[in-house]
Parts: sequence; structure tokens; C-alpha cells
Amino acid sequence: MNEALRTPVHEATVWQPSSAMSSFSTTEAVETLIESVLSQKSSRKRKRPTRSVTEELEDILPSSPIPTPTPSRRHRFDYSPSPSPLPSPSTASEESSYEKETCKKSDVLLLPVKASTFNRALRVMSGLPVASRAARQAERREKPRERPPVWAESRQELCEALPYYRSFQSGLYMHSKVTFGYLLEAFPAPRDAWASNGRVIISHGGGQCICPKLPNGKQGPPVLQADQSRSDARVDALLTAAERRTPIVLIAGEGYKELPWNLDCAYVVLGWYWISYTWVEAEPAYKGTKPPSGRDYFHRIKIRFDWVGSQGDPWWDSEIPVSPLPVNQLSSTPRRPCRISSSKEAAEMIATFDGFTCPTCDSQSPRIYIEGPICVHPSCPAFFLLLTPLGLLPIPPTFTLTLCPSFLLPQKTPEGVNRLPYEVGPPGPVEDWPEADEGGLGGAGEKTLWRGWVCSECGRANCRYRWEVWECQACGNSTAQLNASHQVPLCRLTDLRDTFLGDAAMRHSTGLSASLTVSRELGAVVAIYELPEAGKIYHIMPFDKEYATELFYEYQREATSKPWFQRRSLKSGSLLAQHFAFNSGVPYKYIVDTLSTPFDESPACVTKAVERITSSVATVLGEEYQFNEILSVCYREGQKMGYHDDGEPGLGPVVASLSLGSSAIMSFRPKPGEKQRGNTDVALNITLSHGDFMIMEGHEIQRKYHHRVVPQGFRIAATARRISEPPAKPDIQVKAGVDAEDTGEVEYDDVVESCLGPDLSRPVLDPSRYSSKELPQLPPLRSISDHTLLPRRTPIQHPYPYQPP
Repeated sequence: MNEALRTPVHEATVWQPSSAMSSFSTTEAVETLIESVLSQKSSRKRKRPTRSVTEELEDILPSSPIPTPTPSRRHRFDYSPSPSPLPSPSTASEESSYEKETCKKSDVLLLPVKASTFNRALRVMSGLPVASRAARQAERREKPRERPPVWAESRQELCEALPYYRSFQSGLYMHSKVTFGYLLEAFPAPRDAWASNGRVIISHGGGQCICPKLPNGKQGPPVLQADQSRSDARVDALLTAAERRTPIVLIAGEGYKELPWNLDCAYVVLGWYWISYTWVEAEPAYKGTKPPSGRDYFHRIKIRFDWVGSQGDPWWDSEIPVSPLPVNQLSSTPRRPCRISSSKEAAEMIATFDGFTCPTCDSQSPRIYIEGPICVHPSCPAFFLLLTPLGLLPIPPTFTLTLCPSFLLPQKTPEGVNRLPYEVGPPGPVEDWPEADEGGLGGAGEKTLWRGWVCSECGRANCRYRWEVWECQACGNSTAQLNASHQVPLCRLTDLRDTFLGDAAMRHSTGLSASLTVSRELGAVVAIYELPEAGKIYHIMPFDKEYATELFYEYQREATSKPWFQRRSLKSGSLLAQHFAFNSGVPYKYIVDTLSTPFDESPACVTKAVERITSSVATVLGEEYQFNEILSVCYREGQKMGYHDDGEPGLGPVVASLSLGSSAIMSFRPKPGEKQRGNTDVALNITLSHGDFMIMEGHEIQRKYHHRVVPQGFRIAATARRISEPPAKPDIQVKAGVDAEDTGEVEYDDVVESCLGPDLSRPVLDPSRYSSKELPQLPPLRSISDHTLLPRRTPIQHPYPYQPP
């Protein structure tokens, strides 16, 4: 360890000039050095030999003394009218009365020079070269030859396919204070780094940030608005992972600027890392933010990740493809977490870096920055002050700190960290469906069977968008095809108990009223709920449910025979809905875009459902009502449909549905007024059981109320409507039972036509995406789930070509 860094406090804080300079103050040297920098700018053509700081200062000192500067905690130099010494470590964090006064009057550098000029002078005083912009730019490299073990095109694919990352909003996925995955994306912090070819990654803690509005009206980069500390659950989870040495999976997004190559997809999984060191930096407060009293900066938590050595070389630096671990080799025994590292172990970890002992607080810190030793302990009076030959100097906001090369060297992975819990590529879908337990959990309707998967052929993380099969949207690989034997027995479903009059719950303050009647013709109890100035809700609860059970099994058989049921894209974005849907009759648009199949080409179960619903509506309302559209929806365990209304243009006054399988809670709430903020309270809850019907009567219900359905398990629902005028230009019309990929008989809208060639039979190929001289002649892979052409990945056009073993 450098002994100069262990200099006692009274010797380290004041720079000792040579005998020729003993009559001048340090401030005199600072100002004259700045003047020298300015003069050098006007004569850059003259090359001067490299000289030491002492020689530079001795030649440019003036003959008259000037006031002495006082380093301010506001990261600038304030000039006092009378000389005062540099701060000692005991007073470095205290503000003088003059500082407090000047801080109120002005927040600018009082010295009449540019900040860049002052930063250059500060570098000369520290014996460092002037910062080069080219040196700060990330080195760009060619794309890796090997594909990543897992890659994805959307955040939803990551969250549904990977067990270690299920966070749609945050960059950190944690559960019960345990960190599983960390996303590197488009919100960097100062001094984030990609070093040692990705074996060392410097990042930061999340939270406490805002994106201020710039003068030009655009949104600026994220800045801190409060200190990052363990009081934030995300920061606490990262610090706990560092203490326990818990391995974490790192994922890089296309917005991560430190990555030395451009991604041809949205996300890639990098691999397992462990946190080797954490520290705190002082980040200047942005205009409009209010830092804690007594300082003008916030605390930023910095994280250093190191590659786990037991994985071998990283996939981007290796010619050996990474393959997932077979599921039968995974241990079912929970792994005991590593014990929290002691202070002795923490000191040993710091000792592996090129470190120093702070002369103020006598604590150890690694040498993180080239510019000089900086104490990174927030409790120290010299926290984030630069220790230079001139003493402790504050770091200006525009001063560029450079990470020390020795600090960026990879560290040896501790023995306990090398034992990884699982591979980053999760096992694929199971071929044999699990049996439900005595409580009804599991089976064909369980939650794990609708989540995504990682393709074993190309490594893409996929959402499961088809009911009857897992299909990769990149290479077309499919697995775990369902058949008629894969049905959920009604006896295995959860929550099939009979309800007491629908277990309804009303908020009487909304003015709702309810009544009961018994329909002998239907053989059912009918509960009627009147919504004020809107309409009526009829809940029909039949005694005989044999017909409903037959329809329940028939729907399942048809769902596995052809690609009827699929998850569709939401209108509000690129996310897929949480349910599998199939529409028959005229086209219908609700919260998702869906296809439509004529009644005469739909499965028989759909026709039977329409007949049952029509008969029940006629009996209850006392008049015939012909429906020309029915939406059939399948929900697996954990899926639901959020709040919405059926406000389709041309929608008739009556909407009716039939519920099959597990019971579901249907909720109604008034729509908020124009000046009302937030959502309103639920006005009515009813429980729809197996075989129940629900009727909404009245146009105003769709205009004044939202409703949602939350199933308690595997459920199928059929909702019938009458739409008087179908849209003039439907999205797509597909013949029933015919996959759009197998035939060319698809009518495309303008959006899809823009993706096709002149003859509407082949996609437009971009020659810049191919390395081969000949363009591949492939038929388009058409998706009937999102109305667009899916990108067909091949060994020629795939950015990470798959090489079979």
C-alpha cells in the first residue's frame, strides 16, 4: 500500500511549497495556475515539455499575495476578504458564517473563469493529464459470435418466461428482501462502467430519482431528489445481497449505453454476478431539488458486480455455447442463504483492492478514482473530498472522475458464490401435465402452464400466446402440444361451492337496489340489481347445471384441436392480454384487438352457448333478443380481465354471459367524473359460479360504469352481444379452422400490407440485415395473435446464429 496515502492529518491537509515559494499562499498558486492555463489556450501550437506541479507553480507565481480560498461544501471556491487556512478534517464539513452568507447570495463560481478551465487547473495541481473526451467514450466492438443463452423482444417476455425477473416497472426484481435479477437499462448514473470485457460492471442503486423537464420542454435525464439509503427496499435488497454474497442474474437492455456492442433485440441475459463492493458517492443536487440541510448533494449508492467464475467465460467472450441445465439435475432442496459477512471479511475484501486509510476517519477505502484518494464513508468529515498535494479539495460538479484501472480488475469468486442455484436458461415446458392435488391445485389449469418459456433452439424468451401449444415467435419451434386428453376435470377445480344468492356485496351509498325472484321456467333463482339511472344487472343461478358441465368439456376439446384461443395484444400498447380469447360473429373490439370467425364456421360449443344465452335472456326479459357476436374467453389460474366497458359503437342494450368452471368475482364501479382524480369505489360485487348467467340491460351501464372479472381458478366464459353496424374495415377475417400460416387466404389491413411485398405473399427483406450474398427465400410467418408478421429468425439473419452441436 502506498505509504504516502497514510500521511498523518496535519501533514496531508496542507501542501508544503518549496523554499522559493514559501512567501506565497496556496490560493495564489491556484489563481496564477489558472491564468497559466488560459495563456496556454491562446498558444496551443507551442509544445512545452512535461513539467512537475512544483516547477509549474514556481514559474508562474506573481509578486503580490491574494486572498486565500475556502473550500465550500457547495463544490466551488469562495474568496473571503481575508486569508484563512485550508480546512482541517475536523472542520471540513462545517460551513463558516461567510459561506452561509455567500451561499444565499450566489451559487456560481466567483472566480471569473470557465468551469472547464478550473477543472483543468485542478487536474494539473493533482498531477493528472487533462481529461480526454475520446477516452471517456465506450469502446465499440463487433457483435459476439455466439448467441446469448436467453434473449427477448419485450419486457413482458422476460417477466413471463424467467423465474428470476418478474418486474414490469422496476429494474430490480426482489422477493422477501432477496434479490434475484437486475436490469441494466437506459437510466445510467455517473461513473457506471463496463470493464474487463464485462467481467466487472459498475452500476448503482435504484429509486429516489426524477426526470426533470428541460428548458426546451423535453424530459431530461434522471437525477436524484433524495438520498439513497437502506430505508429504500430496493437499496436494502442490494446491500443485503452484497453482505450475504448472493449471486444475481444481470440482464442488459438495448438502452444500456455501456454495452460495447449494439443489440439486435430488446434484452439479453448476461449471466450470474456477485456484488464485490458497494460505496456511496456525493451527487450534486439538480436545480429544483432540495438536498438535506447543510449540504448541496445527495448520496448515491454505487454497486460493483463481478462475474461468477464457475460459469466459465462469458458467452460474448466464449466459443462454447451455453446450454440450460436439465430439470432432472436441479436440486429440490432449498439452499441455505450465505451468512452475512463480518466486518473482518469486509476488510479482507477491501484489502484485495489497491486501498488506503483515510487520514480523517482512519477507515479503509479502496482507491476507486485515478484523481486521488477519496473517502467514501458518508459519516467522515472528509467524505468525497479529493486528497491532493494542496490538501482536501471539494470536487466541482463538472469535474470528471475516472475509475482507477486497478479497481476494475476482476476479483476471485468466493467459494460459496460459485455454487449457483440454477442456470440462466430455465428448462422448457413439461411434456407430461402435472396432476392436481387433493386441494385442486395443479393440472391443466395451473398458473405455470400459461407462463412463458425459453426456446431450446434459438434461446428466445416467449410469452405463451396460443392455448394448445408453446410456439416460439422467432424460429417457429413448438413443444408440448395438447390433445383431447388434456382436460381439467370439474371436480379438481377450486372454489366450486354453491354461493348464497351469489354472495353479493353492495355499496348502498351509491343508490343501488336489489330484488329476488324465482323463475320456474328456467329453474333458477334470479337476483336483480338496479343501477341508478343506468340499467339493471340480472344474476341467474340455475339449479340444474348438467348442460354447463357438457359445454365445459366440449370447449376444452375444441381448444386443443385448433388454434382457436389465443392471447391478443392490448390496444394501449404491445402487451398481451392475460386471457385467451376467441370471437365469433361480427368483429368486436374491446380492450384488445381480436379476430372474428363466422358463426357457421365456429365450433359447435360456441353455437350451443349462444342458444343457451338467448333462451335465458328471452325468459328473463320477456322478449326475443338475437345476438350476432359472442366472445369466448379462457382463463388459466391467475389470469383475469381488468376494468373496462363494452362500449363498442353500435352495441345493443343487452349484454349476456355464461360462466363455466371455477367461480369468478364480477365487480362494477362508477366511472370517475371529469374533475375527479383516481378511481371510484366498487359499487357491486357478485360471484358467478359454474353454470350461472349474467345479463346487463341498458346502454347507460356501459357509459357510466366499468366492470371487471377476477376468476378464482380455471374458467371459461362466453359473452354474447348484438352489434348493429360492424366496422367498415375489419382488421382480419380468417376462415375457421385454418391457420393463417398454413394458407395464404388472409385478408390484410393497411398496417400489415405495409410489411409485405407487392404481391402480398412475401415480406420485404432488408439486405443490410444479411451477411450472405443471397437473400433467403422464406414464406412469411404470419401471426393471427397480433395482426403483424412475426420476425422469422434464421441462421442467416439471426444476430446470434445458432450452431447445433
